[in-house]
Amino acid sequence: MSNIPCILQCGRVCSKATDAITSIEKWDTLKNNTELWSGLDKFGDVHTSIDWDTGPIGHCVHDTCRLTLCNATKLEQANNRQKKRVVDECQAQSSSTSDISSTAATPSFKRLRSSLGLIHDKNKCVWCCKTESAKHPESKLVLISYDHAWAAFKSHTVALEDELMRDRINCLINYAADQPYALEIRYHHKCWFKYVRNYQRMSEDDKLPHMHNVTLREAQTIFFDNIRTVIFDEHELRSLQSLLRDYSSIVSRYGFPTSGVKSSYIKDILTREFKDKIGFHSRPQRN
Repeated sequence: MSNIPCILQCGRVCSKATDAITSIEKWDTLKNNTELWSGLDKFGDVHTSIDWDTGPIGHCVHDTCRLTLCNATKLEQANNRQKKRVVDECQAQSSSTSDISSTAATPSFKRLRSSLGLIHDKNKCVWCCKTESAKHPESKLVLISYDHAWAAFKSHTVALEDELMRDRINCLINYAADQPYALEIRYHHKCWFKYVRNYQRMSEDDKLPHMHNVTLREAQTIFFDNIRTVIFDEHELRSLQSLLRDYSSIVSRYGFPTSGVKSSYIKDILTREFKDKIGFHSRPQRN
């Protein structure tokens, strides 16, 4: 048989002579990368539909499909589309439970729901989901209202041992996107110390046992925390290429492909994260 389907299920046949998977290394790379795409809108069903134990013999893949699969930017775009679907679901379910007198032009951020259930109520602590009480001053809720607190909040999720809580808060962070303060996220001081401050006080060795099932958003947040230390605290002048190497080292540590990441992508995500707090200078051209 000269033509067989592409293993990445693009719908086109391969040429066995040129597209055959001929090495275990290439097979393992496909296995690892298709797992990263599981549940997404592209390549989402590939990983579970293949018996990876049988090996590469008899399978083919187009180079163009393989390069897309291994492209970190494409993977992030697919994850962003998935986040948007979660956001749309949150908005739809929140809208269906909102007061009938609320206007369609003004979205309600008081409560957000998703397939995880209620993910946010602005009148409750984001962790324990309890309200404040006038009888107990220590239960007063504090609003996350500045960038340093928001950055710390985004960083701590990797250490959450309660998987349901972790999924709920990650969903909330994804929903917040670039407008975190519009959601009015509140917390009790004791909960902040229990989750965020305890994470901040951990040594790198203490953090390692918690680093499992790290999402791409969490891996990138670890990279952003590294930027805060190197650029903002230690005032190092760094080239985009050196930051690209840092990104690849950190993000690939958690199983995400970085071979397709370029310095322009690093500049883009840093600009989105830090806005006008970070600047980039062109190198002077040599004669």
